[in-house]
Amino acid sequence: MTGKIGYLWDRLKVSIWFVPLVMSLGAVILAMIMLDIDVRYGSIPWDWVRLLRIDAQGVRQVVAVISGAMMTITGVVFSVSVVTLALASNQFGPKVLRNYLHDTGNKLVLGLFVATFIYALLILASVDTAQGGFVPIWSMFVSLLLTVLATGGLIYYIHNISTAIQADHVIALIGEELNNVIDTMLVPFEHYGSSAPLTYKQEWSVQKQGLKSLPIRSAKSGYLQVIDYNGLVSFATEHNVFLEIDKRAGHFVIEGSSIGSCYAYENISDETAAQILSMVIFGRQRTPVQDVEFSIMQLLQIALRALSPGINDSLTGITCIDWLSAALGRMSGCAFPPSCFRDSVGVLRVVSNGFSFEGAVNSVFDPLRQSARGNEMVTIRLLEVLERVIGVAKKVDYCAVLLAQAELIHEAAIESIPGRSDRKAVTDCFARCQLAFEDTERVLLGSS
Repeated sequence: MTGKIGYLWDRLKVSIWFVPLVMSLGAVILAMIMLDIDVRYGSIPWDWVRLLRIDAQGVRQVVAVISGAMMTITGVVFSVSVVTLALASNQFGPKVLRNYLHDTGNKLVLGLFVATFIYALLILASVDTAQGGFVPIWSMFVSLLLTVLATGGLIYYIHNISTAIQADHVIALIGEELNNVIDTMLVPFEHYGSSAPLTYKQEWSVQKQGLKSLPIRSAKSGYLQVIDYNGLVSFATEHNVFLEIDKRAGHFVIEGSSIGSCYAYENISDETAAQILSMVIFGRQRTPVQDVEFSIMQLLQIALRALSPGINDSLTGITCIDWLSAALGRMSGCAFPPSCFRDSVGVLRVVSNGFSFEGAVNSVFDPLRQSARGNEMVTIRLLEVLERVIGVAKKVDYCAVLLAQAELIHEAAIESIPGRSDRKAVTDCFARCQLAFEDTERVLLGSS
């Protein structure tokens, strides 16, 4: 799910209200079912169950206490959640708030509190304290069970929140999400082939010659979140046009700027451009639906904050570098999707601005290299992880990109690190990167 459906599903996953709303609706249905059971079977004497020997006044008091307690606890939990979000934003940066909103466990606990309150409120309204009135015994019993579950949920919530503000835990969650995005968007070489087809560029250049062109201009400013490529191919096939998309998910677009062009044999109306824009979703922030760089930016934000002079927490920065290296290692064994899309008969209809391995490597190491100038510990770790990624890469071009970054890091370190022994340690790490490149290149070229 990488199109509009994936976008909507992502919006639901990071919303706080969706899970509590579903559970609240479930509480309403459960209350209706249990009240019906009480109407049918509640009059049977159950003297052997002491818990159920209670009159209507007692049921009203029990359910009233439950509903009041649930609403109080819900308010406290929401307050704690807001405080946690504020602390996380100050400590790790605002980009990581998405991971807290994505936590399904916390939303289930909040939903359980709200659902228990609504259920108890509905049961409370049905209690008849008059002589011989309706006493929903079984409904009250279920309310007690929900209260016990909510108490256990509160304990889980406290544990989860205390764990969620730990730096290593937050970094690991973002790293795992980045790996999941890579698995979704990229294909391992063994399932795809050793190289992606690149001949479409020449084919596209010849195909659009002599066609009339219309720039596709954005109607508003914002981040490009999702492009419905399947919809664009269907549209281009139906109208016999050809589309070139210059931007990709994650790029910021200003109102009136071009995001691509539409080529056709005849004049193109503005209505056609509007229909094309309807298949592109803009928003106020980036999302990982089609944007591999999004999770990379999250880890980079934590790393750059940690390496800033005001914080100077090199160990947290190294933890981020380790998880980024794991992601690059996974990417180095994958083929990046081609930036061209064809219709059912093989005609090239859409060409897009695709994300590449070189772009991923540069987006990771360029900011880290610039922030780590003069930091011997971080510089050495950068070269160490480059050596590891080179060792697992499955394409010579990928290894060359990684070695080029190692050369830039080595050059910056020689200029910025004053200690002779530290410079020697950096040079030794760089030499190991070169050896890893030679070994991997020999193995890859020998197996091809």
